[in-house]
Amino acid sequence: MMPHEREKAAIFLCHYSIGKSSPVICFLEWLCDYYSVDLHLYNVGYLNAKVMQRINHVIQYPTKMDITAIQESSSVSYDHYIAIDANGFALCKTLFPASSPIYYSLELYFRDNAYNLHYPTHIMELERSWINTIKGLIIQSEERESLFRNEYGLSPAIPTFLLPITYMQPSNRKRSDYLRQKLNVPGSRKIALHLGGIQEQHCLMEIAAAFQDVPDWALVMHGNAFGDYKKNLENFINQQKLSNVYLSDDYIEQIEDLDVILESADAGIAWYKDVSPNFTSAGKSSGKISAYLRFGLPVIANSYKSTLEALEDRGCGVCVERFEQIPAALRNVAASYRYYSENAFKEYDAVYWFENYREPLKEFIEPGPRHITGSLGNKSLFTDPSLSVETMDIFWIRKSILAALRSYLAGCRGILLDVGCGEMPYKQLIASYPGITRYIGLDIENPHYQANSKPDLFWDGTSIPLPENSVDCAIATELFEHIPNLEATLTEIKRVLKPGGQLFFTVPFLWPLHDMPRDEYRYTPFALKRIFLNTGYAEIDIAALGGWDASLAQMIGLWLRRRPMSSDERTGFQQFLLPFYQELLRFEHASGQLSFEDMSKQSSMITGLSGRAVKSVPDAVECPVCGGRFAKFLPYGTTPRSNALCPSCNSLERHRLLWLFLRAKTDLWVRNLKLLDIAPYGLVSENIKKMANIDYLSIDINSPQAMLQMDITNLGFQDNSFDSILCYHVLEHVPNEQKAMQELFRVLKPGGWAIIQVPLKPGPTMEGAHIYDPVERKRLFGQEDHVRYYGDDFKSRLEHHGFVVTVDPFASTLSQADLKHYAISVFEDIYYCTKPK
Repeated sequence: MMPHEREKAAIFLCHYSIGKSSPVICFLEWLCDYYSVDLHLYNVGYLNAKVMQRINHVIQYPTKMDITAIQESSSVSYDHYIAIDANGFALCKTLFPASSPIYYSLELYFRDNAYNLHYPTHIMELERSWINTIKGLIIQSEERESLFRNEYGLSPAIPTFLLPITYMQPSNRKRSDYLRQKLNVPGSRKIALHLGGIQEQHCLMEIAAAFQDVPDWALVMHGNAFGDYKKNLENFINQQKLSNVYLSDDYIEQIEDLDVILESADAGIAWYKDVSPNFTSAGKSSGKISAYLRFGLPVIANSYKSTLEALEDRGCGVCVERFEQIPAALRNVAASYRYYSENAFKEYDAVYWFENYREPLKEFIEPGPRHITGSLGNKSLFTDPSLSVETMDIFWIRKSILAALRSYLAGCRGILLDVGCGEMPYKQLIASYPGITRYIGLDIENPHYQANSKPDLFWDGTSIPLPENSVDCAIATELFEHIPNLEATLTEIKRVLKPGGQLFFTVPFLWPLHDMPRDEYRYTPFALKRIFLNTGYAEIDIAALGGWDASLAQMIGLWLRRRPMSSDERTGFQQFLLPFYQELLRFEHASGQLSFEDMSKQSSMITGLSGRAVKSVPDAVECPVCGGRFAKFLPYGTTPRSNALCPSCNSLERHRLLWLFLRAKTDLWVRNLKLLDIAPYGLVSENIKKMANIDYLSIDINSPQAMLQMDITNLGFQDNSFDSILCYHVLEHVPNEQKAMQELFRVLKPGGWAIIQVPLKPGPTMEGAHIYDPVERKRLFGQEDHVRYYGDDFKSRLEHHGFVVTVDPFASTLSQADLKHYAISVFEDIYYCTKPK
C-alpha cells in the first residue's frame, strides 16, 4: 500500500434500502471518513442518499440470479468486509469465501420466526454454516446479542460491539407547524406522531381508537402503506368518527426530509405487536424511538423489557400494557412535559448520536494500536480524538468533553464567549455551528500558551472587558480547578451573559496535578451545584464525563503513559493493557452516562464533570415547587391563562398554592406520616415521595405513574390506614362521588387530615354523570372528562360523609407581592378536612 493510500472496505447489502435507513447511512458516512468503500448490492433501493456520492464503487448484482449463484470474485480483495444481515452475509461469503467479515445485524433472523423478512431456507442454512467465521458482531443491545448468540450458536470468542440505531446529527430543538398546517390540526391539540410503516403489526386501529379519550391530542400516522391496510384504517377512522386522527403519507425523498415532520410533533408513539423477537426487543433497535428522542419527543410505547430499559428507566417515555392506558400516559407526559422532553434530548445525545461511537467503532473494526504523528498538544486531539498507545492518557477525557460540548453547541445561538480559552482549540469547531454568529476567546495573558495564537480578549481574572448582558452563551472547559475564587468568576460570567444565557463547563476529577502551582481544586457535583446556586444560576444540570469503567481506563492510560519507566517496559505493558483498556471503554458506552441524580443515589467513581447553568431571567416569578425563577410562567388551559404553567416542573397555580399551604400550615415536614396521594402529579408528588419522614403511597385508576392501580370508589385498604390524604382535582372525574367520599373518610385515621380540592364555581353543584358527549361535557364542566362542576355546596357534601371541613382562605393571607411572585390566585381556598378522633 502506498504511504497515503486508504485501506479498502467492502459493504454487502441485500433486500434493503439505503436512503431511508439511518443506521446504514451513519455506517457508510463513517466508513467513508476512513476507508475507500465499495458497495456490493443485491435488490437494494433508495440509492439517492447523499452518502452515495462518497462511495468508490457501487456493484449491483442482477436480481434474476439467486445470491448463492453469483460467481466468486477473484479480481479484487479488501482490507475489511462488513456484511449487513443474513442476505448480505450470504452475498459476502459467496463472493469472498475466505473472508471473515464483520456481521452487522439490523434484524434478527430466526429459524422459526423471520416475520416479514426475506429468509429462504438455503440462505438460512448457508448463513448458519458460516456464522462462526465472522470477525465480530455489531448489534443494538445486550438483549439482542443474547438472542442472536443463542439462536446461531455463536462462539463466545467472537466479540460484539453494541451500536443502537443512531443518527449522524446531534439533537434538534427546532419546532415547526408543518403537520399542523398540512393537516389543519387545531392549535389547541398537541400532536402525537406515529412514524413508520402503516401496517397491521403496529396496531394503528387500536391506537387510533384510544385517542377518543384524549380530544386535546391529535394522532398523526405518517409512513408508507402496504396492501389494503391503509384503506381499512381510513374506513375505521371514518366509521368511528375519530376527528383527532390523521393519516400522512407524503413521499419522503431522503431521511433528512423527516426532520420537519418530527419538528412539528409533541410526542412519539412506538407500538410493536408481539409477533417476533425483532419487535419485542425493539428498544434501542427502533429507528422511530431514536428519531423521536432526537427531537425531544417523549415516547409512548408498549411495555417490553427493551422499551422499559430504553424509555421508562431513562425518564424519556411511558410504557403501557394496554391500548386503553395510552390516554393516561399522554396526560402524564403533558403534565411533566419538560421532564420527559429534556430527558429525551439527553438520552439521544448520550446513546443514539453516532458521534459517541466513532472512535470505539474504529477500534472494533480495526483492533490494535495505531501510531499517530504530531504533538499531544495538537488541536486535533481536542476536536478529533483518536485512540492509540500514545493517547491512552488523554483519549477518554478529550472524547467525553467533545461529546458534551457538541451537544451543547447544537442549541447555541448568537455570540459565544470562551472563558479560559488557552490556544482556542475549539474555535474552528464552534464556528462550524450555524447558530453561532461570533466567537470571543478570553484568557489571562500568558506568553507560554499564547506564542502561536492569542485570544480575542485578555482579562485580569477579575473583570471581563465586556458590557453587561452582551453575550448569548459561554463555555469554560477545564478551567474551574485553576480559579482561586470560583464564585466571583461565575458572578462575572453571569454579568456578561444575557438573561436566559447558558454557561457550559467541564471540570476534571480523576486527573494528575497539572499547571502547577495553579491547580487548586477538584469538585464534586454537589459542591458545584451549591456554588452555582449561591451565585444565582438556575436550571443547573451536571453529569459525569465517565463512570467506573472510564475511570479505571483513564488511570491505566495515565499510568502507562506518564509513570517513569523504560521504553521496553512501556512497550511490554502496552501490549496487554491496551485490549483491556478498549474493553473498559466498551463497557462504559454500554452503561450510559451518570446523571446528577444517579451520582446522588449511588457511590460513583467519575473521571470528571460536565454541566450547564442558566443566567436567570429577572425573577418576576418563582415556582415554590421546583425553585425555578422566570420572567413569567407559560400560558396554559383550554382558554389559555397567562402566567400559569411552570416551564421547569409543569406546576400550575393550584399546585404552587398547595405547596405553599403544605409548608406553612401542615405537619408534613415535622411528623412521621403515612400519606395517600390520589392521582399523583409531577414534582409535587415526587418531592413528597422523597421525604424521609413520609411513608408514601400513590394510586390512580389507570395512570402508569402511580404506584398502584386502584379505583377511588373501592380502596383496597383497611379502615383508618392513613395519617394524611391528598386528593387534588380528582372528584370532578368520578361518577360515584358519594362512594369516593365515603372511602376517603374510611381509610383516613381519626385525627388525620386530608386536602380535597376540586374546580369550583358560584352557585350549586351541576351534576352530569349521565352526560357522555365530550363536547357537551366540555361546555358544561370545562373539560371533556369532568362529570360535574362543584359549587358552593362542596363543603356540605364533604361534611355529609363525616369530615370536619375548614375552608382556609390561605391565598388571601399572602401579600400582594407574594401572590404576584408565585403567580397564584387569591380566589382559591383550601379545603382542609379532618376526621374526628
